[in-house]
Amino acid sequence: MKRLLQHPFLQSYLCLFIGMALLILTGSKWHIGLVTWIYPILLLRFLALRKGGWNLLLFFVLFYFAIKFAYSGAVPVPGIAGLMVLLLITSFVSFPYFVHTFTYRPEAFWTTLVLPVTLVASEFALSFGPYGTWGSIANSQYGDKILLQLASLTGEWGITFVIGWTASVANWLWSNSFQKATLLKLKGYFAFMAFVLVFGLVRWLVPQTTDEKVKVAGVAVKMSWGDFNMDELSKDTLNPKFEPQRHHLLQLADQWLSMASKEGKKGANIVVGAEGNILLLKKDEHAFLEKAMAVAKQENIYLFLGMGVPVAGKMPFSVENKVVIVSPEGRVLYQYYKSNPVPGEPCIKGNGVLPVIQSPYGRLSTVICYDADFPGLVKQAGEKKIDLLVIPANDWQEISPFHTRMALFRGIENGTSVIRETTHGLAAIADASGTVLASKNYFDTGDLIMEAELPIQGKWTLYPIVGDAFAWLCCLSVCILGIIAIFQFIGKKMKQRAHA
Repeated sequence: MKRLLQHPFLQSYLCLFIGMALLILTGSKWHIGLVTWIYPILLLRFLALRKGGWNLLLFFVLFYFAIKFAYSGAVPVPGIAGLMVLLLITSFVSFPYFVHTFTYRPEAFWTTLVLPVTLVASEFALSFGPYGTWGSIANSQYGDKILLQLASLTGEWGITFVIGWTASVANWLWSNSFQKATLLKLKGYFAFMAFVLVFGLVRWLVPQTTDEKVKVAGVAVKMSWGDFNMDELSKDTLNPKFEPQRHHLLQLADQWLSMASKEGKKGANIVVGAEGNILLLKKDEHAFLEKAMAVAKQENIYLFLGMGVPVAGKMPFSVENKVVIVSPEGRVLYQYYKSNPVPGEPCIKGNGVLPVIQSPYGRLSTVICYDADFPGLVKQAGEKKIDLLVIPANDWQEISPFHTRMALFRGIENGTSVIRETTHGLAAIADASGTVLASKNYFDTGDLIMEAELPIQGKWTLYPIVGDAFAWLCCLSVCILGIIAIFQFIGKKMKQRAHA
């Protein structure tokens, strides 16, 4: 049996099919962090043993279907368009394996760096598109609190690099004998991993610089926009037939305010709502905000109101998806509009500028749900020295709790505590090291309320200062590799002509 498993043909295809099966377990549906370290090794082994165009085509096709199953239900795009989205993501995340195949040489240890730098460059390029960090292998590592701290230096790209280099080194060892000379070549890799381990451990264990705390609460009411006829509610003149829906929305908004008031009486200083959890007609918005300002003043609390306000008379339906921030003095301080709507989401796009609210509890700011999937946008939180980032959100069951864990990366990168109040998913409060202090699952029974105390100051981090320098360095490395490959190809052709 052992000899059979060592046969190159059988071994290669076992690696391929087991690797693809494990890849499925790393997406939004299962997100098992451990297997993210295993499946790339198996896929690299297949590519090392099987050459030729048909094998590469089989690899890509299986990769596509693995991604499709891994993110089943996560792409809210139906039909052919949804398949094209998955094809785009598959192309980006599989591309590094093909680059590795054409550049890797078992005798040259430095070529183990090809996969990790190309993985980072590919994910970084994908993040500039409409899907942000979806597809990044780093997202599956939320359970590894020590490794997560690397994001405070490099962004989540450093985590991708570590996984990719580990897989490439393991594949290199698989292709070479375990002799002293072979192992000595690993000293650079082990030194790098030792740094990652020591840095992560220190940053995770060292407490934040202040003992002062702020009590925060997340509050939501159970409701779904799908229960309401948004086209009718958007009309200038509301058909009397839909007045009961309007009144039900007003009742839900009042219920939210009542819950927020109770949290204020229990000692909360900041109360946060979920994305669009307060859904009101434009003509009812002013009266509601008057009530909200009165509650904020009475309870001496900051309110972050997640509001959805249909644009009156606009067809097809469009909405103001925003966070309205109310101060304890009873004033509206800011209205932030969602800057990165989900593709196809019918809402007004914001200007992409994060607000800064100076408060006795530190510097406060906010983004909305999908905004947090774009590190380039949220990096403003670190640049503006934000202490608490508020993220009202609205998920669906297929991406929960994966989407919340993705958002908490932004807190580690920018040294901010995070409160992500969420409907149809997992709500969470976490400190600047990514430690979750409170959470609430929308699909559990009982009130949708969570509470925690957070430090009023953030944690130092390098990422907002250097930005995506690490990712750009990886992109530069890929360009250099491309130039080297071109010159090698030209040199090979010239030698062939010389010998002809």
